[in-house]
Amino acid sequence: MKRLLALALAVLLLCASLSGCGVTDIAALEGTNIFMFKMTGNDFGNLTNAGFSEYMTAHGQKSAYKCPAEALVSAQVEMLDTLVIQRVGSITISPCSDTGYDEVFKRARAAGIKIISVDNTASPDYRLTHINQCDPRDIGSALVQAATLIALGIDYPGDDQLRTAAETALATYQGKEIRFGILSSAVDTPVQNEWIHYMLEELKDPIYAGKVNQKPEVKYGNDEPAEATDQANAFVAENKVDVIISPTTIGMAAAG
Repeated sequence: MKRLLALALAVLLLCASLSGCGVTDIAALEGTNIFMFKMTGNDFGNLTNAGFSEYMTAHGQKSAYKCPAEALVSAQVEMLDTLVIQRVGSITISPCSDTGYDEVFKRARAAGIKIISVDNTASPDYRLTHINQCDPRDIGSALVQAATLIALGIDYPGDDQLRTAAETALATYQGKEIRFGILSSAVDTPVQNEWIHYMLEELKDPIYAGKVNQKPEVKYGNDEPAEATDQANAFVAENKVDVIISPTTIGMAAAG
């Protein structure tokens, strides 16, 4: 009898916890393909989901967009736990970090739920595949080249002309050393860190030597609008950089 009462209490607690999360029907999303970005309100995440949803609908599949309010590993893991209980079909996720997900991904795999990562990578031990939306080296190089042209007051020359235009402009540049500031998301966000790595690699090119500082300062807004705005204002107040480069949409809006 004690065991039965304990089991009944556990079931009641589970139902109460699901109800508190707004989940009134455990099977409501059963078989549905989920797209999860780091947080709500992110334009890049919204656009990616729009493409995800359009594709799924065209192929007769159900999809849903599920994101936590804050870009926190713990918030995503809590939501993932609920999705596992709901027996969704697959989860395509842009993780907030490259660590902290192994246990919930193990539970998802045990439940037969496929994991796909996009934007930020999930552990290859648990994901089916990873979708990289761009070449990170090209992104890093293009950000530095574009920022160089902006600092020199040169109009955008076209997608295939950035490198040539930057090299030509710097060849005759005689002014003070140009300095960049980088306003990124979180210190442990894999995709932005990879782009920053290739920005630093680009700055090692001899065309920048003595003309563009090779050690840009990096500030982190943690993809929170208020915090990102504070960091952008800090760049302005310090008056040490000529251009703020932001490889995240929240940072771009804050700097703007």
